[in-house]
Amino acid sequence: MYIQQVSAFLDSHWARNQILRTAQFAAAMVSGLLESASPDAASKLIAVSSKISGVRVILRLMDDIPTLVYNLSSIKREGSLPKRTADVLLFLVNQLYYPVEHIAWTADQGLLPVQSSRFWLLSNILWMASLIISLVQTLVALSTHIYRLRAVRKADDVTSRQAALRRQLLQTSASAVQLLADLMLAVHWMPSGFPGAGCLGNLGMGFFGLMSSLIGLYKMALSSKS
Repeated sequence: MYIQQVSAFLDSHWARNQILRTAQFAAAMVSGLLESASPDAASKLIAVSSKISGVRVILRLMDDIPTLVYNLSSIKREGSLPKRTADVLLFLVNQLYYPVEHIAWTADQGLLPVQSSRFWLLSNILWMASLIISLVQTLVALSTHIYRLRAVRKADDVTSRQAALRRQLLQTSASAVQLLADLMLAVHWMPSGFPGAGCLGNLGMGFFGLMSSLIGLYKMALSSKS
Protein backbone atom coordinates (compact mmCIF):
# COMPACT_ATOMS: atom_id res chain seq x y z
CA MET A 1 0.00 0.00 0.00
CA TYR A 2 2.81 2.39 0.96
CA ILE A 3 4.73 1.56 -2.23
CA GLN A 4 1.62 2.24 -4.31
CA GLN A 5 1.20 5.64 -2.67
CA VAL A 6 4.85 6.51 -3.33
CA SER A 7 4.53 5.30 -6.92
CA ALA A 8 1.41 7.42 -7.46
CA PHE A 9 3.20 10.41 -5.95
CA LEU A 10 6.28 9.97 -8.17
CA ASP A 11 4.05 9.54 -11.22
CA SER A 12 3.10 13.21 -10.93
CA HIS A 13 5.20 15.70 -12.91
CA TRP A 14 4.82 18.30 -10.15
CA ALA A 15 6.06 15.83 -7.52
CA ARG A 16 9.09 14.91 -9.60
CA ASN A 17 9.93 18.56 -10.09
CA GLN A 18 9.62 19.19 -6.35
CA ILE A 19 11.92 16.27 -5.55
CA LEU A 20 14.47 17.47 -8.11
CA ARG A 21 14.24 20.97 -6.64
CA THR A 22 14.86 19.57 -3.16
CA ALA A 23 17.93 17.69 -4.41
CA GLN A 24 19.17 20.77 -6.26
CA PHE A 25 19.16 23.00 -3.20
CA ALA A 26 20.33 20.27 -0.82
CA ALA A 27 23.43 19.89 -3.01
CA ALA A 28 23.93 23.66 -3.01
CA MET A 29 23.65 23.88 0.78
CA VAL A 30 26.09 21.02 1.37
CA SER A 31 28.43 22.68 -1.13
CA GLY A 32 28.30 25.85 0.94
CA LEU A 33 29.06 23.91 4.11
CA LEU A 34 32.10 22.25 2.50
CA GLU A 35 33.57 25.34 0.83
CA SER A 36 36.33 25.73 3.44
CA ALA A 37 36.90 22.10 4.46
CA SER A 38 36.78 20.53 0.99
CA PRO A 39 36.72 22.99 -1.92
CA ASP A 40 36.93 20.19 -4.50
CA ALA A 41 33.84 18.41 -3.14
CA ALA A 42 32.03 21.75 -2.83
CA SER A 43 32.78 22.52 -6.48
CA LYS A 44 31.45 19.13 -7.59
CA LEU A 45 28.26 19.51 -5.56
CA ILE A 46 27.46 22.98 -6.89
CA ALA A 47 28.02 21.60 -10.40
CA VAL A 48 25.50 18.82 -9.65
CA SER A 49 23.07 21.44 -8.33
CA SER A 50 23.46 23.44 -11.53
CA LYS A 51 22.84 20.36 -13.70
CA ILE A 52 19.67 19.48 -11.79
CA SER A 53 18.50 23.06 -12.27
CA GLY A 54 19.11 22.65 -16.01
CA VAL A 55 17.04 19.45 -16.05
CA ARG A 56 14.15 21.30 -14.39
CA VAL A 57 14.35 24.07 -16.98
CA ILE A 58 14.11 21.51 -19.79
CA LEU A 59 11.15 19.79 -18.14
CA ARG A 60 9.38 23.16 -17.89
CA LEU A 61 9.44 23.42 -21.69
CA MET A 62 6.25 21.33 -21.59
CA ASP A 63 4.55 23.20 -18.73
CA ASP A 64 2.77 25.96 -20.66
CA ILE A 65 -0.56 24.24 -21.27
CA PRO A 66 -0.82 22.48 -17.86
CA THR A 67 0.03 25.79 -16.20
CA LEU A 68 -2.58 27.61 -18.30
CA VAL A 69 -5.25 25.11 -17.24
CA TYR A 70 -4.20 25.37 -13.57
CA ASN A 71 -4.03 29.17 -13.63
CA LEU A 72 -7.46 29.47 -15.25
CA SER A 73 -8.94 27.21 -12.60
CA SER A 74 -7.32 29.32 -9.87
CA ILE A 75 -8.99 32.59 -10.92
CA LYS A 76 -11.89 33.30 -8.59
CA ARG A 77 -14.92 35.03 -10.09
CA GLU A 78 -16.26 36.00 -6.68
CA GLY A 79 -14.78 38.21 -3.97
CA SER A 80 -13.78 41.84 -3.79
CA LEU A 81 -12.44 43.83 -6.73
CA PRO A 82 -8.87 43.96 -5.29
CA LYS A 83 -8.89 40.18 -4.83
CA ARG A 84 -10.11 39.53 -8.37
CA THR A 85 -7.58 42.02 -9.73
CA ALA A 86 -4.77 40.29 -7.86
CA ASP A 87 -5.90 36.92 -9.24
CA VAL A 88 -5.82 38.24 -12.81
CA LEU A 89 -2.39 39.84 -12.31
CA LEU A 90 -1.06 36.61 -10.85
CA PHE A 91 -2.46 34.68 -13.81
CA LEU A 92 -0.77 37.00 -16.32
CA VAL A 93 2.58 36.99 -14.53
CA ASN A 94 2.64 33.21 -14.10
CA GLN A 95 1.63 32.58 -17.68
CA LEU A 96 4.23 34.98 -19.11
CA TYR A 97 7.02 33.38 -17.10
CA TYR A 98 7.21 30.18 -19.15
CA PRO A 99 7.60 31.59 -22.70
CA VAL A 100 10.16 34.09 -21.41
CA GLU A 101 12.16 31.28 -19.80
CA HIS A 102 11.84 29.20 -22.99
CA ILE A 103 13.32 32.07 -25.03
CA ALA A 104 16.19 32.43 -22.55
CA TRP A 105 16.95 28.70 -22.69
CA THR A 106 16.70 28.59 -26.49
CA ALA A 107 19.05 31.58 -26.75
CA ASP A 108 21.53 29.77 -24.49
CA GLN A 109 21.55 26.92 -27.01
CA GLY A 110 22.42 29.36 -29.80
CA LEU A 111 19.10 28.87 -31.58
CA LEU A 112 17.92 32.47 -31.21
CA PRO A 113 20.02 35.57 -32.01
CA VAL A 114 19.20 37.35 -28.74
CA GLN A 115 20.99 37.91 -25.44
CA SER A 116 19.75 35.22 -23.09
CA SER A 117 20.75 37.22 -20.00
CA ARG A 118 17.99 39.75 -20.67
CA PHE A 119 15.34 37.07 -20.79
CA TRP A 120 16.72 35.26 -17.72
CA LEU A 121 16.49 38.58 -15.89
CA LEU A 122 12.94 39.14 -17.13
CA SER A 123 11.92 35.63 -16.05
CA ASN A 124 13.35 36.27 -12.59
CA ILE A 125 11.46 39.59 -12.37
CA LEU A 126 8.24 37.82 -13.34
CA TRP A 127 8.88 35.15 -10.70
CA MET A 128 9.53 37.83 -8.11
CA ALA A 129 6.31 39.64 -9.04
CA SER A 130 4.39 36.36 -8.75
CA LEU A 131 5.91 35.74 -5.31
CA ILE A 132 5.05 39.23 -4.06
CA ILE A 133 1.43 39.00 -5.23
CA SER A 134 1.07 35.51 -3.77
CA LEU A 135 2.66 36.63 -0.50
CA VAL A 136 0.23 39.54 -0.14
CA GLN A 137 -2.70 37.19 -0.80
CA THR A 138 -1.33 34.67 1.70
CA LEU A 139 -0.84 37.29 4.42
CA VAL A 140 -4.42 38.49 3.90
CA ALA A 141 -5.63 34.89 4.21
CA LEU A 142 -3.46 34.44 7.30
CA SER A 143 -5.02 37.46 9.03
CA THR A 144 -8.48 36.15 8.12
CA HIS A 145 -7.71 32.74 9.69
CA ILE A 146 -6.41 34.41 12.86
CA TYR A 147 -9.55 36.58 13.11
CA ARG A 148 -11.83 33.57 12.62
CA LEU A 149 -9.93 31.48 15.17
CA ARG A 150 -10.23 34.24 17.76
CA ALA A 151 -13.95 34.59 17.02
CA VAL A 152 -14.47 30.85 17.46
CA ARG A 153 -12.60 30.88 20.78
CA LYS A 154 -14.69 33.80 22.07
CA ALA A 155 -17.88 32.05 21.03
CA ASP A 156 -16.71 28.89 22.81
CA ASP A 157 -17.36 26.98 19.59
CA VAL A 158 -16.84 23.25 19.17
CA THR A 159 -13.31 21.90 19.31
CA SER A 160 -13.51 20.38 15.81
CA ARG A 161 -14.08 23.84 14.32
CA GLN A 162 -11.08 25.20 16.20
CA ALA A 163 -8.94 22.27 15.05
CA ALA A 164 -9.90 22.86 11.41
CA LEU A 165 -9.02 26.56 11.69
CA ARG A 166 -5.69 25.71 13.33
CA ARG A 167 -4.84 23.39 10.43
CA GLN A 168 -5.70 26.13 7.94
CA LEU A 169 -3.60 28.57 9.94
CA LEU A 170 -0.64 26.17 9.98
CA GLN A 171 -0.83 25.50 6.22
CA THR A 172 -1.19 29.18 5.37
CA SER A 173 1.74 30.05 7.66
CA ALA A 174 3.83 27.39 5.90
CA SER A 175 2.90 28.92 2.53
CA ALA A 176 3.98 32.35 3.76
CA VAL A 177 7.37 31.01 4.90
CA GLN A 178 7.77 29.19 1.56
CA LEU A 179 7.05 32.37 -0.41
CA LEU A 180 9.45 34.41 1.74
CA ALA A 181 12.21 31.84 1.19
CA ASP A 182 11.63 31.89 -2.57
CA LEU A 183 11.61 35.69 -2.52
CA MET A 184 15.06 35.60 -0.91
CA LEU A 185 16.24 33.45 -3.83
CA ALA A 186 14.68 35.76 -6.42
CA VAL A 187 16.43 38.77 -4.86
CA HIS A 188 19.72 36.83 -4.67
CA TRP A 189 19.55 36.08 -8.41
CA MET A 190 18.99 39.69 -9.43
CA PRO A 191 21.94 41.43 -11.16
CA SER A 192 24.56 43.26 -9.13
CA GLY A 193 23.42 46.68 -8.03
CA PHE A 194 19.99 45.44 -6.97
CA PRO A 195 19.62 45.57 -3.15
CA GLY A 196 20.45 42.14 -1.73
CA ALA A 197 21.58 40.64 -5.03
CA GLY A 198 24.16 37.88 -4.64
CA CYS A 199 24.17 38.15 -0.86
CA LEU A 200 23.37 34.55 0.03
CA GLY A 201 26.25 32.50 -1.30
CA ASN A 202 25.86 28.77 -1.91
CA LEU A 203 25.05 28.03 1.73
CA GLY A 204 22.31 30.66 2.02
CA MET A 205 20.91 29.86 -1.41
CA GLY A 206 20.79 26.17 -0.56
CA PHE A 207 19.24 26.80 2.84
CA PHE A 208 16.37 28.96 1.63
CA GLY A 209 15.80 26.80 -1.45
CA LEU A 210 15.76 23.62 0.61
CA MET A 211 13.38 25.17 3.14
CA SER A 212 11.00 26.20 0.37
CA SER A 213 11.24 22.81 -1.34
CA LEU A 214 10.58 20.81 1.83
CA ILE A 215 7.52 22.94 2.59
CA GLY A 216 6.36 22.31 -0.97
CA LEU A 217 6.74 18.55 -0.48
CA TYR A 218 4.87 18.79 2.83
CA LYS A 219 1.97 20.61 1.16
CA MET A 220 1.89 18.11 -1.69
CA ALA A 221 1.82 15.23 0.79
CA LEU A 222 -1.10 16.85 2.62
CA SER A 223 -3.04 17.38 -0.60
CA SER A 224 -2.48 13.76 -1.68
CA LYS A 225 -4.00 12.56 1.59
CA SER A 226 -7.09 14.76 1.29
